[in-house]
Amino acid sequence: MNWCEDVTGHKGACLFEDILDLLPNGTLDPDWTYSEKLQATTGVTTARFGSCVTHDSHCFVNKTAVFDVSGLPCPDMSRAGKRRKRAGVTNSVYLAHGRYVTLNRMPLQLTECTPDSRIHWDNFVLSLFVDFSH
Repeated sequence: MNWCEDVTGHKGACLFEDILDLLPNGTLDPDWTYSEKLQATTGVTTARFGSCVTHDSHCFVNKTAVFDVSGLPCPDMSRAGKRRKRAGVTNSVYLAHGRYVTLNRMPLQLTECTPDSRIHWDNFVLSLFVDFSH
């Protein structure tokens, strides 16, 4: 959080508890395959408010943001998690995060994960768009 505040010059950035809370209830079934979950999340609009740890309240989620810093779950990518990738138990988190980043047209995304996180990012916008002309 300190790094984000230093970079942006803004204090009190929102830190949301659970990205899955952004999807409407019942959007995903844990027993579905990755492809079924991907289809269910395509076109879904995320919640407007989320539980924010920073402000101890429900904050507006769809803010104009400069960047997103996320640490997505790594069990499905790691050796300990048997490198299940798309077939792993945390694939819903990747899909929810993809919807969030896509809907908010996030210009810069920094995602930390394991070195083996090379999955097909169907629902993600991973391009870096920086306008240095200003």
